[in-house]
Amino acid sequence: MSSRAEESNTEWLMGVMCTFYALAIFSVCLRMYTRLVVVKSPGLDDYFMVAAAACATVGMATHGVQSQNGMGKHYEFITPPMRVEYSKFGFFQSIINNTGGISILKVSIALSLLKLGGGNRAYTNTLYAFLALTAAVTIYAWCTLIFFCDPVHGYWDKTINPKCYDIKLFVVFGLVHTAVNMFTDVAFALLPIPIIWMLQMKKRTKIYLCIVLSLGLIAVVMGVLKATYQIKHGGDRDVAFMHGVQFWAFLQLNTGIIAACAPTLKPLLGRTLHLGSTAKPRSYGNSSSAMYFDSKGNNRSRSNRGYINHTDNDEVDIELSRTSRQILGGGVGSFHAGAVGGAEALRQQQQQHGGGSSSASKGADSQSEEFILQGTAEGGILRTTEISIQR
Repeated sequence: MSSRAEESNTEWLMGVMCTFYALAIFSVCLRMYTRLVVVKSPGLDDYFMVAAAACATVGMATHGVQSQNGMGKHYEFITPPMRVEYSKFGFFQSIINNTGGISILKVSIALSLLKLGGGNRAYTNTLYAFLALTAAVTIYAWCTLIFFCDPVHGYWDKTINPKCYDIKLFVVFGLVHTAVNMFTDVAFALLPIPIIWMLQMKKRTKIYLCIVLSLGLIAVVMGVLKATYQIKHGGDRDVAFMHGVQFWAFLQLNTGIIAACAPTLKPLLGRTLHLGSTAKPRSYGNSSSAMYFDSKGNNRSRSNRGYINHTDNDEVDIELSRTSRQILGGGVGSFHAGAVGGAEALRQQQQQHGGGSSSASKGADSQSEEFILQGTAEGGILRTTEISIQR
């Protein structure tokens, strides 16, 4: 008996949850730094992500209170007042963190993925359908919790003899909520991959984006583990010792936050991971200067003629600018113009400056990646110049 009394999972549970929470908050901070400082273009999806992080913060605080009221201890060594406090904060944990936080996270992810849609109505409508499903299942889960007992505080205080519906039905409702969340996690992870794979970019960049978008599948594993404890919830009095349902639900939220923030860090990490393009596509826009070769091979500058020179430094996010969304959605594709007489002009430029042909050939070898980046020319036409050298 004494050895059982000394058994405790409290430190282990709090240590793991604090680690995942810290990583999630750090990811959100990096995301907001990237959007506010590096890119200077925050979106609605970013603010929803901050709200999800706030829910995780509330969840971490409630876990802290539960750790002082029996979390990680065996049932028989938890006093009745502590059981009440443990269950009460578990109720708010389920309302705010396990249900509200996960739903807000999914809204943020869906808003981010909508930027990839362009004119693809099927893709966009599918995401809106998942948003509607998320809203419906959230309301359903809240009603399941709030109306479980009459009065509501009978959920955590059984000394008042509340009227509660069958615990088995409560478990079934919880499993349905978990299953729907797992389904949307899979959908959000896999849905954008075909869109990304059609874009013109380096294969390495495609693989990177597909991997980071698929990180959301880790949350599915967390959901499966949570479901195993939900099944046993009704007949297990020693739920506080493993803290299974709430532990895995909290990790599911924080893992989802980390996975959702990873794709937005490309402008911050792109150079380190060598994900940028050496090509310099040009798009029609307002004003700038760009180099081009005319039909005689002469080198000319089009200052203030509506060309904007795009480089890798313009990368901001895995999202489509309006220009590239129109091109992709309308099925226009990319425009390639061969430069007649370009070889002679390149030789002249090489003699004058040195290395010109090498730089140009690198640009020609690279594929345009600006389809997934926020371009500087709104409503313009993307133009990629492909130069071939013949000796």
